[in-house]
Amino acid sequence: MKIQLKENEIDFDQNYNIHLMQYIFDIINQNYQAKILKKLDTFGLDQVYWNVEIDDLKFTLHYDHYLGVSLYISKSVQEQIRAQEILKEIYTLFKTDKLYS
Repeated sequence: MKIQLKENEIDFDQNYNIHLMQYIFDIINQNYQAKILKKLDTFGLDQVYWNVEIDDLKFTLHYDHYLGVSLYISKSVQEQIRAQEILKEIYTLFKTDKLYS
């Protein structure tokens, strides 16, 4: 499995497994006490969006049937720098995870 860090998002995998989304949230929650603010499922299981709060910052955990799972930050400029730091921390966390190592 692969994981890729971009400037404003992490792409976790393209294995098209919606259960991976819950696993990713569980790991993030264990390390950051994240909260799911809102869940939005569109077109059945083809697209799923979870608005997530981590350290008072807004992120979106997204599942796409064709693209896999990604986590990206909000577009607020004030939150951008801290959110990018959190993305890097989460990326490092998953790079050491047995599923991704």
